[in-house]
Amino acid sequence: MKKILLLLLICGISKFLFCQELHSKEIEEIIEDIRILNLIKGLELDKSQAEFIVEKSKEAEKIKEEYKKKISEIYENEGKVFEELRNFLIKNNGEIPRRLKREVPRVEHKLKRLKYEYNKEIEKIASQVKEKLYPHQIYALQEYKPCMIPPASSKVGQADNTKWIGKFLERIKKMPLSVYNRKKEEIAERWIEMVKRHLPKGYMLDTEKEKERIISIFEKVRSLPDIEFNIKKKEFVEEMKKVGPYHLLSKMPIDVSVKIEKFLLSKRARELIKEVYLNK
Repeated sequence: MKKILLLLLICGISKFLFCQELHSKEIEEIIEDIRILNLIKGLELDKSQAEFIVEKSKEAEKIKEEYKKKISEIYENEGKVFEELRNFLIKNNGEIPRRLKREVPRVEHKLKRLKYEYNKEIEKIASQVKEKLYPHQIYALQEYKPCMIPPASSKVGQADNTKWIGKFLERIKKMPLSVYNRKKEEIAERWIEMVKRHLPKGYMLDTEKEKERIISIFEKVRSLPDIEFNIKKKEFVEEMKKVGPYHLLSKMPIDVSVKIEKFLLSKRARELIKEVYLNK
């Protein structure tokens, strides 16, 4: 009897965890739908554009499925060489066998070539969609940042609201000298950590040089009379933004075709475009 009760308990917990996992996945999908909807509604597509994107999305999905099939075939038929190389490296310190030296790069090249061809085909489709968009729609895509609630000042994406930087500099200016001298490096370091969270993956920032630059801005801010600071505050804000998540990223723009692929050519985007623009 105890075994039965224990089994029922385990089954109940497993079912609960499974339901929780499903519920979390559903919420994540709803959130993603909201972000896509904010974009596609903000673009204000006409019917012909919506129909074109839906068709191109189907083409992209077909290409993706073919790519996945070919990748699976390579893994199934030739991927064993990677496992052999791993096992050899675990068990041996000697020279890698000649056969593996020959086969591993060959299969690796095959996979890279396949990925290159897939990306090229998808980029071609994204470019075709881009050609159908009006200049203001392309601009909206370039500026789009996924969001839940679009700002009132902009139909697409998040507003670049940086007034808080001015308030931040005001606090630096009003800080007592003893506190400022004790805290300035820590504050600059915290600023840099915030910046790092918004940098592109793999971007290397010279933190010491950047800290010196940030502190030099603090020093200029504190050296000015209040009236002159208020006049020049926007300039100081722009100086801070040059390394922040605003100007720095805007100097490294992502090709709009990448955003078209990510936000307009997915299966979910296709279904939402049909609901918003075509099923009326």
